[in-house]
Amino acid sequence: MTPISRTPNARPNLTRDEILRVSADLFRKKGYRGTSLQEVADHFGVRRPAIYYWFKSKSDILLEIHQRFMEMSTAQLNEILEMDIGPHEKLVRIMSGRIDMFSSNMADLAVYIENESELPESALVQVREVKKSYLRTVEQIYREGVEKGVFVDVDPHIAASIILGMTLWMYKWYRPGGRHSVEDVTSAIINFACHGYLKPDNLPAGLSLTPASAEAGGEVEGIGHGSGRPQR
Repeated sequence: MTPISRTPNARPNLTRDEILRVSADLFRKKGYRGTSLQEVADHFGVRRPAIYYWFKSKSDILLEIHQRFMEMSTAQLNEILEMDIGPHEKLVRIMSGRIDMFSSNMADLAVYIENESELPESALVQVREVKKSYLRTVEQIYREGVEKGVFVDVDPHIAASIILGMTLWMYKWYRPGGRHSVEDVTSAIINFACHGYLKPDNLPAGLSLTPASAEAGGEVEGIGHGSGRPQR
């Protein structure tokens, strides 16, 4: 007797991971609101009930993309924190690890950044708290570097936001398999983060490394939230 499939009209290899991958690609190309579950089902040549077996709604798919992305990012950060290395090496590993992870999950990264506001309110609170926690951890690493005399003394919140932002937006301009390899991008970003774009001999006279907003007690919004302008 032929077993009855639990997924109506589904291909044998239709999996949760496949649905998430295809949905992320469609959300990135067409936008979350511009993509229907029917289009996801059409990609696999199945009816919508086959998708409903795994996810109750499009919103559930979006939420899981966010949750998985946050879990990967947090696990990677925690692994680095457990290493017996200094603050400089930690930041280098954080940047290189993010670039490597992002380059393999470009659609997920794009959906994670561009569709946060589409999440249910309860999930939105959780996502933003995880982002803030991640940022605070990198701030602490930078603060440690300043205390040890390794990093320039700028506001840790600003420094961490800049460092993370250098990798965060690569989905806008980096194309896997294009002219530049992941190694090229990693080398360029880390060099810019560590040394800036001016050679030491070309630094303007009297250049201050302390932002005026930090001196005035201002604060820059966390990554992915607000305008990024100092609050007066």
